[in-house]
Amino acid sequence: MLNLAQVELIIFDCDGVLVDSEVIANDVLAKHVTRQGWTMNSDECQQNFKGRSLNSCGRIIEAYLGKPLPKGFFDELQVETYARFDRELCAIDGVKRLLAKLLCANCVASSGSYEKLSRTLSKTRLQSVFGQRVYSADDVANGKPAPDIFLYAAERMGVSAERCLVIEDAQPGIEAAVAAGMQVIHFACQSEQYSSLASAGVSSMAQLQQQLTRAGLASSE
Repeated sequence: MLNLAQVELIIFDCDGVLVDSEVIANDVLAKHVTRQGWTMNSDECQQNFKGRSLNSCGRIIEAYLGKPLPKGFFDELQVETYARFDRELCAIDGVKRLLAKLLCANCVASSGSYEKLSRTLSKTRLQSVFGQRVYSADDVANGKPAPDIFLYAAERMGVSAERCLVIEDAQPGIEAAVAAGMQVIHFACQSEQYSSLASAGVSSMAQLQQQLTRAGLASSE
């Protein structure tokens, strides 16, 4: 059950929460994985890899194929993904309005690399909102669903885990937040069921803003 009374820090995932990158990234990844012999579409790609670091995705793909991915696979994937981001990427609807209303400390903790985070946050003009308060799977040994990235972000922000609230769209991230001892709100699309592990669920930034405003974590003005 969600209890926001003691929350001092809100930790945002990036992909699918701040930036609308999931459809683009999964479309490109599905195409490249299919070329290697594991046939899948964008939806199936999302089911298999959503919320995981690129290294974690690589291990899953190689385990399925029973062989290493070819040299240059991730370089080619990244070039095409970034080109699509440059043309198509936008911020999640309503997120800039929400961020402008926040009254408590906040940061980003993502499975993405710092290179990817810099690119996506800059493209959507969110980089200046968070400044240096951006943390990546590059910082830790184990990616989501391990709790490492959230615990690292909380430590850097000087807030204990039990006073953190995580906003996540993916099951591995929700599991990571729970393992870290943090509350988590599942930010889900309209057709998606809320995770049973999450403290609560919302399907829009407007709904999230309402919850945070009622708890005094966001301004109503």
